[in-house]
Amino acid sequence: MLSWDTPIPTIHHLTNYFKPGELDPDWIPKVASEGWIILTADRGRKGKDKLPSICLAYKVTHILMGSSVMKMKQYKKANAIISIWEKIKECSHAPRGSRFIMSSINGRTILKQVILPTIVLPPPSS
Repeated sequence: MLSWDTPIPTIHHLTNYFKPGELDPDWIPKVASEGWIILTADRGRKGKDKLPSICLAYKVTHILMGSSVMKMKQYKKANAIISIWEKIKECSHAPRGSRFIMSSINGRTILKQVILPTIVLPPPSS
């Protein structure tokens, strides 16, 4: 579908690489060094074994589909992805492990980077 782009992007479904049902904590570390950008509907709100948390831990850039996109029919999701394709490609220039949210507002798809809080540890006591 994106064969007009240069270079032609490599886009695969997860099942092209891993068995269906393989858990996020098992497959994400395997791709962490390969520069993947994961586009997912898995919002994983809480818990250390949720895809967004694992992506952060292994510094894998990821795009989470917002609920406005998740509610779309498949062909509309595909159209939404194509409509922001240039912005998706720009995600590869963000620091590894960056998080983005893809959403739709009044029929227009947007991609926004999420600034994640930095955890600052207190200095060691002497």
